[in-house]
Amino acid sequence: MNLFKLLIFTLLSILYATSSFAGQKVTGIVYEDRNGNGTRDQGEPGISGVAVSNQIDVVQTDTKGRFNLAVTERTIIFITKPPGYQIPLNKKNLPQFYYLHFPDGSPKTFKFAGIAPTGKLPESLNFPLKKTSKLKQFTAIITGDPQPATNTHVDYFRDDIIADMLGEKASFYLALGDIVWDDLSLYGRYNNAVSQLKIPAYNVHGNHDMNFNSPNDEFAAETFRRIFGPEYYSFEYGDVHFIMLDDVNYQGWNEQENRRGSYTGFLSDKQLVWLENDLKLVPENKLIVLAKHIPIATDLTDSPSNNITNRDQLFKILKKRKKLLALCGHTHCTEAIKLGEQHGWTGTNAFWNINPGAACGAWWSGPKDIRGLPAALGKDGSPNGYYIFEFDGMNYSYRFQAANQQKNRQIRVSAPSGIIQQNDTLEIKIIANIFVGDAETEVNCQVDDRAVLPMVNQKIQDPFVADYVEKYPDSVNGWIRSPQISTHIWQADLPKDLAGGMHTLKISARDHQGKIYHESIVFEIAQ
Repeated sequence: MNLFKLLIFTLLSILYATSSFAGQKVTGIVYEDRNGNGTRDQGEPGISGVAVSNQIDVVQTDTKGRFNLAVTERTIIFITKPPGYQIPLNKKNLPQFYYLHFPDGSPKTFKFAGIAPTGKLPESLNFPLKKTSKLKQFTAIITGDPQPATNTHVDYFRDDIIADMLGEKASFYLALGDIVWDDLSLYGRYNNAVSQLKIPAYNVHGNHDMNFNSPNDEFAAETFRRIFGPEYYSFEYGDVHFIMLDDVNYQGWNEQENRRGSYTGFLSDKQLVWLENDLKLVPENKLIVLAKHIPIATDLTDSPSNNITNRDQLFKILKKRKKLLALCGHTHCTEAIKLGEQHGWTGTNAFWNINPGAACGAWWSGPKDIRGLPAALGKDGSPNGYYIFEFDGMNYSYRFQAANQQKNRQIRVSAPSGIIQQNDTLEIKIIANIFVGDAETEVNCQVDDRAVLPMVNQKIQDPFVADYVEKYPDSVNGWIRSPQISTHIWQADLPKDLAGGMHTLKISARDHQGKIYHESIVFEIAQ
């Protein structure tokens, strides 16, 4: 961060911290809703130490559960769910932890409705919490980019992803942005589908979730706020502090060309000040998990629309944290990168940025299977699907679950395949796509009973994708046709002296978590 940026951010931090909002105040109570009726009844006590925010300031409730915050004419007041408590859910299992204070409502000129005028603040703004057991271990279902563009796509999401998730036992579901693909009227059916999981459903704001005819970034999430609440907030399970961020900075409708405007990966000053205030109340013995749509950084491209461009300010806030994890979507590729100096991270603790790929793969396209569902292959050759994260105290592990496939389906061998001519063995490489592979993953291969050989990570396009596009040009989305490198391809030379006939190839991989994956195929050398 240069000195000018640092000065501006420091001045804004002081401004927000000292003046925050002028004028109107909101008071209320966070209480234990013992009978679960959503109303504070006699004998239901306040809960102390709960964080409450107006999107900038973060205060804690006093010994009687009371709080006091300043508000403006466009404020969302929300609480941070503490561990050992559950917040109310609406009929679609969306968490109800916030209050929209928009007396004048949203602009009326948007294609998709925003927030209706909310009127005056209540005399006491009360938030109910239901006491539950505090979990040390829990599981979360996490996916990127469901992104249906049509009702047919919602059908695909329901039948390919949600039906598959029903077999998982989890504390909550989290989608990492691009909940839909521009048509915000699809939020209803999307939420209906996700609600069948019968667990709290959290959602992050993505670049396809915006009100595109907004003049600027401030109003770009009006429909999202109406449906899901604040675009940035936090909650806790066990020893984990989850932070949802909105890192899509919309430049506003392009009046000159009468089309949607551009966007960049960026965290607003207001949001960064809130983040700093939020973390001040979080002890060091918590794992901090950041969930946002655009990656903090990706090794796929340096495009400003695919990386957080002011991540230096984010790193400054996070630098001294002991345990960190970042989650993202957006690229429609699975990717796990350990942030380092090349990304601007100079903290002493490991900081992984994990992208679970896209539920929609390459936008719900490709040839149909026997169920009538598209292959939805990802741009990097990974299947569409989701991740299962398991948390234990401050530690975590994860696995990839390809939609409608067995749990052990973690590798695809792109080459060799089929029947190979003797002369071609000089040219053919052994190529394996390790869907959760990272720079620290070790991959080996073995042909028949020969010596086990190491494979080398290569950032190249998966040849399986190139072949897929060539075979099915009329059914794949246009964006998958352009070459896309994958960060998780491994190569080795195919032995040149293989005899004619059948051969077995075994691939084994060990990722940075210590998890081991296997895949075997049979190929043939022409005789």
